[in-house]
Order: sequence, then C-alpha cells, then structure tokens
Amino acid sequence: MAARRALKAVLVDLSGTLHVEDSAVPGAQEALKRLRGAPVTVRFVTNTTKECKRDLLERLTKLGFDIAENEIFTSLTAARNLLEQKQVRPLLLVDDKALPDFTGIATHDPNAVVVGLAPEHFNYEMMNKAFRLILDGAPLIAIHKARYFKKKNGLALGPGPFVTGLEYATGTEATVVGKPEKTFFLEALRGTDCAPEEAVMIGDDCRDDVGGAQNAGMRGILVRTGKYVMDRSCRETVVHQSCPGYDSPHAPDRAQVGSEPRASSRLLQMPAVPAVQSTQGLLGDPERIVTEQLVWGLIQQVDFLSCGLAACQAGDCD
Repeated sequence: MAARRALKAVLVDLSGTLHVEDSAVPGAQEALKRLRGAPVTVRFVTNTTKECKRDLLERLTKLGFDIAENEIFTSLTAARNLLEQKQVRPLLLVDDKALPDFTGIATHDPNAVVVGLAPEHFNYEMMNKAFRLILDGAPLIAIHKARYFKKKNGLALGPGPFVTGLEYATGTEATVVGKPEKTFFLEALRGTDCAPEEAVMIGDDCRDDVGGAQNAGMRGILVRTGKYVMDRSCRETVVHQSCPGYDSPHAPDRAQVGSEPRASSRLLQMPAVPAVQSTQGLLGDPERIVTEQLVWGLIQQVDFLSCGLAACQAGDCD
C-alpha cells in the first residue's frame, strides 16, 4: 500500500457551491464554520469575472461568510498576473465591475485580447475589434472557457462560446488562465505549503472544478448545488458530456451522477443534508456517496478522511 498523505488544504468553489448570486446555499455558512475548525488550510477559488475581488468579498460578507480577501484566488487575478508577465496592453472584454482588478494595466493601443464574462460587451462591434486584433497577431487570453453558469432563474451562457467563436474565426488557440487549467490550481495552492496530493477541491462543476483539480493531482468532490441542480434531461446532456464515462459501470473510480444511492447501509448519510458525491480518488466505489455533512461537518476527522482518500488512491478500498 502506498504511503498515505495527510489532508492539508481544501479549495472551495464559490458561485454555485457557497452561493448563487445574492443567496447563500442553505447551510453553507454553518458548514464553513465547521470547516474552519479542522486543521486544514482553506482557500476559495472562483472563475467569476462578473465583479472584482473587492465586490465579491463584500457580497460574501453580506451573506454571512467569514472569509478574508487573501483567502480568495480568482481567475481575474490569474489573468492580471499573465498580462504583467507578458507586458501587453489588453482589449478587456470583461464586465465593468471587474475592471478594478486590472487597475494599473495599460489598455491604450491594445495588442492583446482578454475575454471574460461580458454580456454588455459581447456585441458585433467589440467582437469584430477583437477578431481584427487577433488576426494582426494579438494573443487571445481567455479568463476561462466555462460554457454556462448558474443563475437564480436557470443556466446562462458563459464566456466559453464567445472565446471559441474567436478561436474558430481566427484559427487561433486561446491561452486559458482560469479553471480547469492545471496552473490555476497550482497557483491557488501557492503559500499553503501543500502539495496537490494533499489537497481536495470542492465544487459544483464536474469539468472545471472536479476534472481540473484531478488533472492537477488533487482530489475532487462534486456537490449537488449550483450547476448540478438541473432537471434530469439537462444533467444527462450537460453533466454526462462534461465527464465522459462518469456514470459508466466500467469506471469504478467515479461515483454516479443523477441516481439515488443504492447501498444505504454502506453510506455515511445524515438526514436532511444535501449530498456530496465523490469522484476519482475519494472512496472509489460508485455506490459510495459521501454526504455534505461528512465533508463539511466531519472534516475535522482529518485522519479518517485522509486515510480514506489515500487508501482509495492506492486501490485499497473495499
């Protein structure tokens, strides 16, 4: 059996996991308080480009979350870091509320294109301006390529379709800085004194949160909130296509999506608690579904949880 690695850090997605717009996910504040009691480092990671970090923190504080600004790592931060490294002047296709995170970045006579979620700017004139800049050699930088995100009234298009349109029109491949890129997760862990194998990512996006974390060497946990909360037909066409083979009987290292637990005697189930489903490396057996209360409420039992994670990584789950 491989040496077990203690769980040292937990990365938590924000939109769809802790809150949806101006509403907290029920029980999330208390869950976070419990998580704070565990001997682990907590970081919050998000692809949101709808607002700057300052406004995001204000929103979370109003919702009752005890989070410090230095605990949040956003895709806007990752984009700014790349712009500074490349020393380019971007055409910023981002929401106006996100612009404070780019204060000090020169934007005159742009020689790069940065695309985030910018509904007010996704018009023909601006897209054509970006198109021409890219044709002239400007690099295309995607803050992220999410296809959709969760709003109170349903799913909404993310920046991904617009980035893909520019890629198609120009024959150029965008540089992506947000989730699910490996570099994003590694950057989020910087300063935690924690290796990817000692961290777990919790989020509502099968591809960007869970898949991205796994690709970076972390463990991933998919929650049944945010993007996950869809009707069955949407789940089959969106979630299953995001993770091919996710519910396949030939994929023993993944837990099923969209089906009820079948082996209740083997579950650590708590009543009236939204379920969290594990994916690769958590408990290994497709029938083993861990509840939110195990992850959030009992995560202080770090020795047990980390042993379970490490044992399954080594293929020793029964």
